[in-house]
Amino acid sequence: MMATRIAFIVIGIALVGWTTVTMLLPLLTNPPLANVLIKKEVPLNEEEYEREFSLELFKDERINIKVNGNGKSFDLEFVRKEPYQALVYQRGIGYFDAPKTIPADGTYILRVGTDVGDDVRVTVLVTKL
Repeated sequence: MMATRIAFIVIGIALVGWTTVTMLLPLLTNPPLANVLIKKEVPLNEEEYEREFSLELFKDERINIKVNGNGKSFDLEFVRKEPYQALVYQRGIGYFDAPKTIPADGTYILRVGTDVGDDVRVTVLVTKL
């Protein structure tokens, strides 16, 4: 009788352990990506030398902006639309990666561009932290 009880307890613990491992293992081996707001490969050329992305963000929200010119230079601007406030303004850079804390609720514009005639493929990644 006592041996049966111990056997049930051991089997129960084994089943709970096995279920936990099988449910958590996929998350441990492939963790979910950060909350991605923008993930784009943006071709900038003579026909379309500037691209804008609009984001609705909230005060004290933290984001990370990562933009890669893939070996070529580009211009980057990140602004609050109303009232206007520039948070990032960089010209002629090849790479940008920085966290930002949003100062107020509102619409924000991320703009990437290049000089007319340049041919640049920009990778844009904006994530919530």
